[in-house]
Amino acid sequence: MTWAWCEDLRLEMLVRDPAYRSPTVTCVRCPDGFTGPQIAAAVKKYGFQIATGYGRMKDETFRIGHMGDHTPDRLEKLLDALRKVLKR
Repeated sequence: MTWAWCEDLRLEMLVRDPAYRSPTVTCVRCPDGFTGPQIAAAVKKYGFQIATGYGRMKDETFRIGHMGDHTPDRLEKLLDALRKVLKR
């Protein structure tokens, strides 16, 4: 769902080749005008927690985790919240 969402919104995933993507986390390059910390803080207001990139990529990326107690319904709500934050 996350990969399709990224493709639909034309967001760049750091791992472009699906054969090498992780099923546990998706790392997305921030669109122009946004930083990872800004996106994470904004989506938190909708009741969701995502991670920024780390190290030198903290400001350039955000990460959506797929492990733990997730459901397709909850992921869909998170992606809708992110769509609102990113105004896409």
